Amino acid sequence: HASRSPASRGLLALRALGMAALALAVLRPTVAVVETRLAKPRLLIVLDAGASMRGKGPDGSRWAQANAWLARGRRAIEDRADASVVLVSDRARLLGGLAALERESPEASAFAPAEALADFAAPGQPPARVWLISDGAAEGAGDLGRALAALGAPVDVIGVGPSRRERGAAFLDLKTPDFAFLHGA
Repeated sequence: HASRSPASRGLLALRALGMAALALAVLRPTVAVVETRLAKPRLLIVLDAGASMRGKGPDGSRWAQANAWLARGRRAIEDRADASVVLVSDRARLLGGLAALERESPEASAFAPAEALADFAAPGQPPARVWLISDGAAEGAGDLGRALAALGAPVDVIGVGPSRRERGAAFLDLKTPDFAFLHGA
């Protein structure tokens, strides 16, 4: 048809472009731009702040040992994860990032993880991973496994302090009579 047409080649090319434009208009093509954003995984660091963390460790107190370990790895942790710290004793306190940990110290109350973690609910999405840093000295008969499972993430337990349990005794309850007889000499 094009060879028999009286129109010039320029006009024929213009007609072909018009037909191509009409075909594209009917098909409605779109351009999609995909932007990839990388987000760091959330890491929840649950740090034992109970009274037992004041106990002697190989390099100072157990609290100092845990803080020194976190301080040494702080840059690597913050480069790879969005870390937030929760102190637990008989209650849970959300500190935020690792920098806030420098101003803290262990509390006078004992570590009761089941009660403390039951009160704590991580804001937003559940973390990708949880680190529990403790010396293992805890009080209470609560179910620690259930409390940690409620956080909705795998838990890594990191121990501080001596590798063997120390011998000792603890008074769990002390009862005295309501009255006492005094005998004179």
